[in-house]
Amino acid sequence: MQKLTVVSRNLQQLDLVAGTKLPQIFERAISEGFQLCPAITGPYLRLDFLDQAVSGDSVLSGGRKPADSLSVASAVLGDQEFPRGFYLRVVDDVPWLRGYRCDHTHGFAPTDTFVFQRS
Repeated sequence: MQKLTVVSRNLQQLDLVAGTKLPQIFERAISEGFQLCPAITGPYLRLDFLDQAVSGDSVLSGGRKPADSLSVASAVLGDQEFPRGFYLRVVDDVPWLRGYRCDHTHGFAPTDTFVFQRS
């Protein structure tokens, strides 16, 4: 069994601006001493982090990262037809683990939060 220590950071905390792309987000986090998480971190984190705050919106966000969600920073899981990674959110007091898709051109908002592995 491997034990991971994780930390969450939004773009503002990483000194990044609106529109920053995933490769740049990951590059900055790595330069700050963080690592990408193994993909399996998503399901385990969902099981462990059941007291996550309820999302401010209960609607799927159509092309935007859902409010109050946590994206697990991990390597690509598959091609563009396959989810890029996992995110966690709580809707109407129900914890969710969902896959997300985006490519290297998608820009994120300053408040978008990612979970990284602490070295």
